[in-house]
Amino acid sequence: MKVTVADKEKSQKELSVEIPAEDYKAVFNAELAKVSKTIKIQGFREGKAPEDRVLKEKGHAIRVQALELVVNEAVKNAIEENDIRAMGQPEVKDVKFEDDDNPITFKVFVDVFPVVEIDKYKGFDFVKEVNEVAPEDIETVLENLRNQKAAFEPIEEDDAVVAMGDMAVMDFEGSMNGEIIDNACAKDFSLEIGSGQFVPGFEEQVVGFKKGEKKDIVVTFPENYQEPSMAGQPVTFGVTINEIKRKAIPELDDEFAKDVNEKY
Repeated sequence: MKVTVADKEKSQKELSVEIPAEDYKAVFNAELAKVSKTIKIQGFREGKAPEDRVLKEKGHAIRVQALELVVNEAVKNAIEENDIRAMGQPEVKDVKFEDDDNPITFKVFVDVFPVVEIDKYKGFDFVKEVNEVAPEDIETVLENLRNQKAAFEPIEEDDAVVAMGDMAVMDFEGSMNGEIIDNACAKDFSLEIGSGQFVPGFEEQVVGFKKGEKKDIVVTFPENYQEPSMAGQPVTFGVTINEIKRKAIPELDDEFAKDVNEKY
């Protein structure tokens, strides 16, 4: 892994990261092996389906999961190996992943603690200023903490529909010009609607789908999509919603305080 660190304004660092293709392939193969052991495909015993059939059923989902794992691990290692004292969560941008044979590149923006150098530190007189914290600032921090501790819970109502922020568990099958696209199909794929994890335009069209409902949607892939045959092309997805999960935000009470900090 190659990492270049640049200082930015306002105590921020920019990390340019390059992950070798071999690292991604290792994670992808590990995820493929894990899925292959448990997947059920008609005509084969559980865990005995050939690799090409597993890829046809779960290839896209495995690629997405492998990419997320390898990027997250690279971010963690890049920060630790460069002795960066990070404040808050790093922000990943400009992920470029052309294909399995080329390196993955992206940028990470990290807020850091400022470095203060003092030659003389005795004999000074200081006036201590007490900063007042506005109530709205406290509310913002508490809401952020509640969202961090939130969990997705299944919606049992039969007439439930997908909304922004929900976790939709779905089957989808992509086709172009009437032909099924092997790496655009998945079963029981979990997608947080509005997270931007999928091709632009897909998540927005799933909003309003009912549980158990199957519909077709059309998504035009970006011109710079990693698969040349799909770049800039309209792809039809047959989408079935198997389950809808909604984010449950914890109440602001004593139990929540203990969960955040056991000293409370």
